[in-house]
Amino acid sequence: MLNAAERARVEDDENPRLVDCTQSGPHLQEEIGNTAAFLDAVKDAYEHDALFSKIKAEPSHYSTYEWLDGLLYTHSRGGERVLCIPRNGTLDGRKLYEIALTTAHTILGHLGEQRTGEYIRRFFWW
Repeated sequence: MLNAAERARVEDDENPRLVDCTQSGPHLQEEIGNTAAFLDAVKDAYEHDALFSKIKAEPSHYSTYEWLDGLLYTHSRGGERVLCIPRNGTLDGRKLYEIALTTAHTILGHLGEQRTGEYIRRFFWW
């Protein structure tokens, strides 16, 4: 019978770490189907989002955000530029963040809620 330390080591070896799966893995934004339509939907939804519409109206008051080509970005804890996704935005009847979640799950498989969330936060913020 394995003791707790041995079990942890075995489980750790058998389960891929996030860094193993995502450091050289696909870029989530590039993997989203019909990217141009997705980005257009993001841009359109900024107007109707409570926070992002304020940032758009007075960008100088929100120094942690930046506008590039009509898209709003902020930075992750790791310092990576991440695209801001409006919570109310939709594309073909689906929430934009739902599309990001589904795509991440397709890329990563069943790594769990925490690891999938960490991966998504490398590219998006909502």
